[in-house]
Amino acid sequence: MNSRILRLCVMIFALLIFGATSSLLAPVAQAQFVSFTQAAQHHGGSAGIAGWQQLQDTPSVVIQGGCTTGTTTCQFQVISTTAGSAGMIFVAVGNSSSAHLSSVSGGGTWTVLPSSECNSSNATAGTVDCAYNPAITTGTTSFTTTVSASATGFYAAELFEYALPAGATSASLDEGCSTSGCGTNFTSSCTTCSGVALTTTATDVIAQFNDCGPAATGWNDFSAPYFTDIFTNAIDLNSVVGSISAPTYTQSTGYCLFAAIALKSNLGTFTPITPSPNFALVNYTQVTPGACTSCVVTIPSTGSGNLLYIIDSNPGAATITASDGTDTFTPCVAANIIITATNDSLTCVYTDSLTAAKTSVTVMQSASTAPSIGIYEVSRNTGTFAIDGQNASQRTVTGQIFNGQTLTGLTGSNDVCFQGTYNPGAAIGPSLYMQPRPGGNLGGVTGGEGSAAIRLNDASGTAPVWITNQNVASAVNGVCFK
Repeated sequence: MNSRILRLCVMIFALLIFGATSSLLAPVAQAQFVSFTQAAQHHGGSAGIAGWQQLQDTPSVVIQGGCTTGTTTCQFQVISTTAGSAGMIFVAVGNSSSAHLSSVSGGGTWTVLPSSECNSSNATAGTVDCAYNPAITTGTTSFTTTVSASATGFYAAELFEYALPAGATSASLDEGCSTSGCGTNFTSSCTTCSGVALTTTATDVIAQFNDCGPAATGWNDFSAPYFTDIFTNAIDLNSVVGSISAPTYTQSTGYCLFAAIALKSNLGTFTPITPSPNFALVNYTQVTPGACTSCVVTIPSTGSGNLLYIIDSNPGAATITASDGTDTFTPCVAANIIITATNDSLTCVYTDSLTAAKTSVTVMQSASTAPSIGIYEVSRNTGTFAIDGQNASQRTVTGQIFNGQTLTGLTGSNDVCFQGTYNPGAAIGPSLYMQPRPGGNLGGVTGGEGSAAIRLNDASGTAPVWITNQNVASAVNGVCFK
């Protein structure tokens, strides 16, 4: 089985048995996340346009994976699509040759790219292919892909959905790209692996589907200007115009296959807004330390004045405090919650004026349970941080797609917002909140049954939509800082 698909399936199995792996992650240069920073719809800042934003990346294995070998068709569920969005679908099958994407149905008219542009086959990686839709029908919840030959080995499909830049009325394939707006790149064995180099004629959104062997494991693997989205794909929102180098990342030795599409809007070239203040994700650390009351977590050396936000998902009714030896950590109040039906908890603390050069933080729990801990460090280019809103709520057994925590009355011109969920069995990935992707896990899972994600430069406090394959009672929370 293709290893990327295998990893997704393993993750689903891990969720089913309420388990996940742990990881400590490395620092990253802020420049890598410029495009992600510009993704959210925000107010204020420099003159320009609120640019492309990624609405969802949903693989067929997440909710209802109708993809099975021995067949040509795959029907899979997604988060309900948004008005005015554009989309891309990538498929991967185990066939080593004589397979391509024949058609996509659902959500309007899809264009399957010529086999010379987005179709690649080999015995090692199988086959990839892709299609795009410049105007997805609003409220679409499933898609069907058809390949030209019965799938062998594995069969998977993946939807990428994007909101157009503000003021744009249409999208199209960017014909200026090196292979008519798309392309593929296969390497039989690499440690530093490359995607597809493209040449754009407009301010594009680019998705590079990662179908590699020992794939990326961190939240910040891909080279700038690409960021690593929740399913280890390389995304460039609001690209520069002209030649764009292929994204690269480092893996243990193995094969690597990328397929890429670039879409432009009728606005052509535009200048995205740079918000003020401008938030950037500096570092993310995720760990599942085992049962502890005083949990010491190593983090990358911190920057002065930054925000440090800690979320703890816990299979027990534990509350937390934190210390780094210097700073005062404030417990979340409205955002802390215990699930009545299961006695599991979701809790957070933060310090909004971080001391420089801190390399560890101790998370102290009120009970010795085995938590999953996510620690975010966020910088801003001007001013100081202040809490702007927080809340939490419980959800009953209401399906496998559910809303995150809505936050109203935000007063910041733009905020940095965090969303979390404790869902026994975990949730695999929210809409809108597309980072980070913790190493060893998928979809923003902090480990165990907790999931968390971040959205930069957000003025609305709009709740994401979470996906899970566990239809159980759970809880969600949200916290925003201005």
